[in-house]
Amino acid sequence: MKIKAWDVGVTSVEGPNKKINEDHGFAKTYHRSGNTPYTLAVVADGMGGYRAGDDASRLVVQVLDTWAQEEAPALLELNKPYEHISRSLDQTLQQLNEILLDWSAEGLKAGSTASVLFLHQDQFIVRHIGDSRIYRLSNDGFGPSDEIDRGDTTVPLSKKKPKVQQMTEDHSWVAKQMKEGRLSKEEARLHPKRNVLLACLGIEYGCQTYYRQGDIQDHQIFLLCSDGFYTQFPDSEIEELMRFSQVYEDLQEASRRLIRQAEERNTNDNATVVLLRPARPVKNKPFWKQWFSKTKE
Repeated sequence: MKIKAWDVGVTSVEGPNKKINEDHGFAKTYHRSGNTPYTLAVVADGMGGYRAGDDASRLVVQVLDTWAQEEAPALLELNKPYEHISRSLDQTLQQLNEILLDWSAEGLKAGSTASVLFLHQDQFIVRHIGDSRIYRLSNDGFGPSDEIDRGDTTVPLSKKKPKVQQMTEDHSWVAKQMKEGRLSKEEARLHPKRNVLLACLGIEYGCQTYYRQGDIQDHQIFLLCSDGFYTQFPDSEIEELMRFSQVYEDLQEASRRLIRQAEERNTNDNATVVLLRPARPVKNKPFWKQWFSKTKE
């Protein structure tokens, strides 16, 4: 299944308890003459105090957008293109890390998470650092043969019932405690140290990014989000919200409604969601509805 177009919804807000939005959400499809288009989606959650976090997350999005425009087309023409794409994304994140460390050396302490999803034909590539997340939901099951992952600890999806799957690993203190068996998932979600990061862009030189690659399944939907969104919901509710988004006709409106749910729970942080699903064919209105709409105007 070679997917050429994606429906997209992006919403990012300060939240009810913040004055500045240090998050940035981004999704864009890039068209190449005579070739299959490709799509890039990013969530970056900046940190560093007044304006610094905003500048850091904006820089992440801008640099990755430039990479997608200027470098990705040539990489897709190479033998084993997805290996080159993944390696180049990692190199770009390393460069961003060094830029933010230079900022800190000059007195502007700034950092950012980066959750990056690259989509082309029937393949996805994930590069990630920090505690923003990428989820997916599909009507198809997943097994170990359909993708390559590095250090992933999620459970494969059931083939009998569609379930949500977290595609990224949190580089956070609470995630480390969970791995060591000291915290349950629900305890980690509500823990006062849940915002303490062990890795992100701008902390130290030579950062290690998480990598994942695999097949895009039919009827799949992807959700990228910052912690200001996902910490408001247990996994079961994340799944229900994604099911809701899957059936919603307008994905941009679906993204707004998801954010509204987080705001209604009084999230203490900025909140960002990016939704993507294979584009659905535009349905033509019946003739009588088209005529009625015109006469009503």
